[in-house]
Amino acid sequence: MNRKRRGRGEGSVYQETDGRWVGCISFGYSASGKRRRKKVHGATKQEVLDKLRQVQGRGAEEASKLTMEQYLLRWLENTAREKTGPTTYPRYKQIINNQLIPYLGQLPLAKFSAFHVEDFYAEMKRKGVANGSRYQAALVLTNALRHAVRLKLLPSNPASEVPKPKLDPREMRVFDENEVKAFLESAKRSRHHALFVLAVTTGMRRGELLAMHWPDVDFDAGTVTIRRTLVMVGNTFLLKEPKTKAGRRTITIPTFALAVLHEHRKKMVARGFADRAVFCNCRGAFIRGYNLLCESFWPILTRANLPRIRFHDLRHTHATALLSHGLPIKAVSQRLGHSDVGITLRVYAHVLPNDDAKLAGAVQSMYA
Repeated sequence: MNRKRRGRGEGSVYQETDGRWVGCISFGYSASGKRRRKKVHGATKQEVLDKLRQVQGRGAEEASKLTMEQYLLRWLENTAREKTGPTTYPRYKQIINNQLIPYLGQLPLAKFSAFHVEDFYAEMKRKGVANGSRYQAALVLTNALRHAVRLKLLPSNPASEVPKPKLDPREMRVFDENEVKAFLESAKRSRHHALFVLAVTTGMRRGELLAMHWPDVDFDAGTVTIRRTLVMVGNTFLLKEPKTKAGRRTITIPTFALAVLHEHRKKMVARGFADRAVFCNCRGAFIRGYNLLCESFWPILTRANLPRIRFHDLRHTHATALLSHGLPIKAVSQRLGHSDVGITLRVYAHVLPNDDAKLAGAVQSMYA
């Protein structure tokens, strides 16, 4: 066949070896929300283009009849599934089926407006939907409608014109230096002692710690490289790549933490687990996050007479300690794997040292 470069909006147009012209275009959506494709034939290129324009007209007419339910399900399967991870897609699906479709499903997409969005948010609040759930529903709706604008199904995004429900800030509880020492002392009785030492001294996330394998550890350089994170989808463990380039990073381990990790390595080799995850269960399998909390983390806190905090607060403890000692925020941000130093600033601005007096002193020395 002799393919010709198509013009903008013409679809795929080419000429077969027998001289016939062929056109192929995607148009409209089925009742289930799946995109339809159509192939047409003609004796000349112009004849094929005319037929494709007719198909486009019918497709636009059918797209204008889509309900919100049809569109949301189509976006979920054709777009969100490809762009989200194995844990995010099920959450999107749950939000669409349990919140968006019951409230908005019967509305025509073409007539969907900011008024409907505002009413949706208010109705969720009246029904007592938690702030976190309302916020997540708003995010999914906004993302879905943003794609509708790209497809020219809507002139603008109605959800962008309405303030989202406010998300309650998560309470951050960090340990001071004495509490950290008490925590680590209590952790010595746990078979996961090395895991908790690394959590406190590197700020690694729980999923990053549980995904570690021994090739990720360089004892000579005193570093660990984060290449994956462990997540659960249903009852299945999955190793995921970091969400951002910054998430894939190499962290230097303090000398005392490296020594603890080295002792842990000896025990794993003795048990025949040298080829397993650095931190595995008694059978050499991956550790479930909830089991780590119930069997190790919370008992450690109880023995040390410390308040029950989230595992993630060990990461906050690490970052807070570094920043409160005046260490560079950019370096701390890179160590945490934040994609933007602005994220670090937003989360930890309240613990940054107030250097205004030093600045005034510098001005005094320059000009006085």
